[in-house]
Amino acid sequence: MSSIILMDNNNNMEKRAETYETQLEERGDPDEIMQVMEHPRMKRERETVKFMGESTDYRPEDRSHVPLTLDTISMGMVGKSKNLRHTSTIGRTVGTLGGSCVRGVFGQDAAFSEIYRDEERDMTALVGIIADGHGQKGEDASRMCIEGLQRSLLTPTRMRLLIDMLVLGESVAIREEIQSCFLSLDEEVCDAVELGGSTLTVFMVLHDHLSNRIFVVTSNVGDSPLLLIRTSDGKVGEMTTPHSWDSINERQVHIKASRQAGRKIPDVIYSRWNTENRRTIADVHGLFRPIPMFRGNTDEIDEINRQHVIKTMRLLGKRPGGIQSRVRKLQKVQRRGSISIPTTSMSTTSMSSSVPIWEDDVMEGTGHENFGSTPLEINEITGEMTGGPQMTRSLGERRYKRPLHDRVPLLTSIPSVSILECWGGVSTQFSVVAFSDGPGDALYHSEFGEKTKEYFDMHKRDKKEGNAQGLADQLFKAVQEEGSFFFGTPRWDDMSMICTTFTIQPLQG
Repeated sequence: MSSIILMDNNNNMEKRAETYETQLEERGDPDEIMQVMEHPRMKRERETVKFMGESTDYRPEDRSHVPLTLDTISMGMVGKSKNLRHTSTIGRTVGTLGGSCVRGVFGQDAAFSEIYRDEERDMTALVGIIADGHGQKGEDASRMCIEGLQRSLLTPTRMRLLIDMLVLGESVAIREEIQSCFLSLDEEVCDAVELGGSTLTVFMVLHDHLSNRIFVVTSNVGDSPLLLIRTSDGKVGEMTTPHSWDSINERQVHIKASRQAGRKIPDVIYSRWNTENRRTIADVHGLFRPIPMFRGNTDEIDEINRQHVIKTMRLLGKRPGGIQSRVRKLQKVQRRGSISIPTTSMSTTSMSSSVPIWEDDVMEGTGHENFGSTPLEINEITGEMTGGPQMTRSLGERRYKRPLHDRVPLLTSIPSVSILECWGGVSTQFSVVAFSDGPGDALYHSEFGEKTKEYFDMHKRDKKEGNAQGLADQLFKAVQEEGSFFFGTPRWDDMSMICTTFTIQPLQG
């Protein structure tokens, strides 16, 4: 039996657990959340993810009969580090690292992955970072984020401190330590890059050989996802919190901050589709009104079609990830003749494909479950409407962090931090998959789990051993196949992905 214990760092654990349960209900499909078996002491009938921290249910001594060794570790990357490959044997850890360059028109992604071995402390760390830049200086911002974390968080001294705090169960101190690194880095980026910012997602798989304990620590600012996948059944656990308008909780925080900052937000948020493939309809050619659904190829609005698309998008919105997959499913409905969705051809300078024109209505008064959505902002003096930031948290973008009239700034750089401990009595393999929103636009998170399971099942049938580089290549191939409509030539969005696999293996007495 194996288990994943989530040591949540939120001070109000009960409230966080209630929020988590609410989110599960809203998503609808419980199979999309990775569920793992608890310790038999807990006597639960079904698999579940257990929130831990202030709870007294979990006792470290419960692990004493199942000491672990970390076995068959590998890492693979698809990102900016071109043609980087090596294999190394480090103590009890065998690792492979590889990469290839997949760069879009804007070239604003940055990615980093490495295996660290500390002989003196007797620990191993697998580290991956994804930074997705945006704005005029997005490439500079993402590069600074990667370099800054390497100087601050990913130092031998800092990593020894983290593993010591993990072993002692000091989750609050870990959260504060990581937040301090992110906030200091944000100051550096804001000072150096005026017009631009970046998401930042980092994971660390830490193995303390002395105690045979394995931890997964994740931190994120922005909307670059990180998934923990159990390879035996493809169950997916979302380790990061999306800091964007697509997240109900984040959206409400953003709305409150916007109003406190003196920004008036209309009750409509526009989608990203338009003839220039820009982020929002709102920021191109003054298109400040929703584009409606039309009847056939006429200019007559078909309310039935429009409501059908709205309903479909709401249902699909309950599944995390896969922005492009939602469009794909709508196209299938269109081909069956159920609804008619007019399209507009992309300009020759962008893509030769066509995209659907559609409109979503308002949910909860302000904002809605839309993909790639962004709010409109109204200048109270001029009345001008402009597109606001798509995310609710970001590194850089100082213009949105300057408090207006001593009010709350619009963006913050405070990271969400999650801590997992892996332990159990049977051999269990996991994969960590981190990526920018390019791959995330093509596949649902559950599809990443399915593809991961397929990859390792295929290797088992062939009596071969899969690795993280092979998994990264397989997932990237699936992204290209499913996202051909969106990722035409040239590719507009960068596609960065880091994969690592690890197996928790009980020591044989």
